[in-house]
Amino acid sequence: MGGLVLCAKPTEKDQWLEWANEAGRSKDVVVFDASGQERFNFLDWESALGCAGGGLTINVVALLEEIITALQPEKASGGENAFWEDALHQLLISAVELVRLAGYELSLSTLRDIVRSAPLSREQASDKAWQEQSACWFFLEKARERCAS
Repeated sequence: MGGLVLCAKPTEKDQWLEWANEAGRSKDVVVFDASGQERFNFLDWESALGCAGGGLTINVVALLEEIITALQPEKASGGENAFWEDALHQLLISAVELVRLAGYELSLSTLRDIVRSAPLSREQASDKAWQEQSACWFFLEKARERCAS
């Protein structure tokens, strides 16, 4: 039997840990908190799902878009924003696919690094100095290698 306890107050965690200890189950408790000692990579988990529809890039992107919407509920959709929403959607699809094609773990930090280091022009994309520093280029090369073999 397992369970998930979400604590709204910092003191609640201590109470649950005490109860687990009293029940002789303290070794079974895993605490996810801001310390980062334990982590759950929800993107890689979603990407690796083996069920119907599981692991599809579009589902990973939909999850990311739901999170973005939840974090910015005051923003209106449609109209002028439609262009930017479509652009973000395409960017997320491309970044997620790139990581998956390269064969790496999908994470928010990896997606961030790819997007931040993407070339701003064709000239930059050809620049060896940019290529050496760019996470985007690194993943493009890894994807190319995997697809070629």
